Amino acid sequence: MTHGPEHAPETSPKAAATDHDQSVDAQPVTETSTDAAPAQPEPVAAETAPTEAAESQSPPPVVVEMQTPAESSPTTVATETAETAVTEEAGADAKEVSASDAAVAANLTAPSTTELKKGQRLDVKLVQIGETDCFVDYGGRSEGMISTLELKADPKAEELQFKEGDKFQVVVKSASDPVVFTLGRRPMSPGLIEIKKAFESKLPVQGTVKATNKGGFEISLAGGRAFCPFSQIELGYCDKPEQYVGQKLPFRVMTFERNGKNIVLSRRPLLEADAKEAAVATRERLAVGEVFPGVVRRLQPYGAFIDIGGIDGLVHVSEIRHGHVGDPKDVLKVGESVQVKVLKIDGLGSNKERVSLSMKGLEPDPWTTIETELAAGTVVKGKVVRLTEFGAFIELQPGVDGLVHISELAEGRVETPQDVVSVGQEVDARVLAVDAKSQRISLSLRAEGSSPAPRRPRSDRRPERESTPMNYRSESESEVKKGPDVSGMDYDDALELLRKKFKGN
Repeated sequence: MTHGPEHAPETSPKAAATDHDQSVDAQPVTETSTDAAPAQPEPVAAETAPTEAAESQSPPPVVVEMQTPAESSPTTVATETAETAVTEEAGADAKEVSASDAAVAANLTAPSTTELKKGQRLDVKLVQIGETDCFVDYGGRSEGMISTLELKADPKAEELQFKEGDKFQVVVKSASDPVVFTLGRRPMSPGLIEIKKAFESKLPVQGTVKATNKGGFEISLAGGRAFCPFSQIELGYCDKPEQYVGQKLPFRVMTFERNGKNIVLSRRPLLEADAKEAAVATRERLAVGEVFPGVVRRLQPYGAFIDIGGIDGLVHVSEIRHGHVGDPKDVLKVGESVQVKVLKIDGLGSNKERVSLSMKGLEPDPWTTIETELAAGTVVKGKVVRLTEFGAFIELQPGVDGLVHISELAEGRVETPQDVVSVGQEVDARVLAVDAKSQRISLSLRAEGSSPAPRRPRSDRRPERESTPMNYRSESESEVKKGPDVSGMDYDDALELLRKKFKGN
């Protein structure tokens, strides 16, 4: 393992202890005695004086005289005490030498790096935790190393899943010195085991939507993390994925690979199963004119799709409310609860099932009383809601719009309605005519009694067609040659006459 110049390599405890033992063994051991050996008393019996050669080859014999305690002299007691002290000190030195020799012997008998093989599994003990690497004891002459990041249960977490003194199994990643280990393929946690069982049995699991990423959601499960695509979070198109962040939802495990490292979830199978059950009950009481509670699922420019209980019906933009609706998004929101009325049912229960719904059908029609409320000549207040080439539409009350034709916007000639009014502007308009049956109201912004400005021909208008009919005949009827008259003749005679006529020509 390489280290940069700013990061000194971490030293294992066993390597430091080994260096210390080697330095101690290298120093010579010198034993000194602080007490002098006591003088031995001369024996009483006469002995033959040894020769000089005998003195140099063997020590003189020691004669021990047995004395009673009463007869022991102070000199004899002191001598025995000194001998005992010397014996105990020599025993302690011998024990230190024996312990050092045992450590050296154990180091020599420990497995070396040459005995390890890449991929070999070993049981190790965590002895030291470092910032980038940890040291483990595998029974070798020195400690092995393993990445600190690998010992974390979650790469984003600070705590390790092991502490100093814990034993666990590793795999030899590199048998060189120092030995590098890895956890390898770890056994699945109890949480992952439960997720795998749910995958095999197709049972739902509970997960919390943590965040969105490219293409889907990050889901937190009891045993790990998973992924759910945007297309699998609901039955329709998910246009606002952020609304699911923080919600705890049931999921079906669709993919479980690499011991739980690749888990893919989906809500669609669960939602489809629930919708299928609800649709059966809805179809039993579905009929034209029935009113159902619903939830807005999707919004399109042409209308809104409403879920009425396992079945999606369409509320056309013209059936959302009385009056003009430019875009359903202006008046409705996805997830909003509404009441709808069934207008039409086609192909119930088939692949071409269509249910037409209405929201304005549940509201009173303002056009039923508009003729009595707005008489011709009445001046009313309104707001400009939209502009067209031919005029401006004024909202008089919710669901009732009137049209001010471009010729009624001002006294003079008006090129475009935008030159006179703008959307959102409040105006006072005079009622010209009311047709409740056709739901049309004609309005004017000009003063009463004034006449509209005369129209002038537009430059891009096509010229008037000539009134004289065109003659498509290239020659007069008198110049056209007439054939033989076969009227009153039978078929055979007429055919023979015609053959002679054309043969002669």
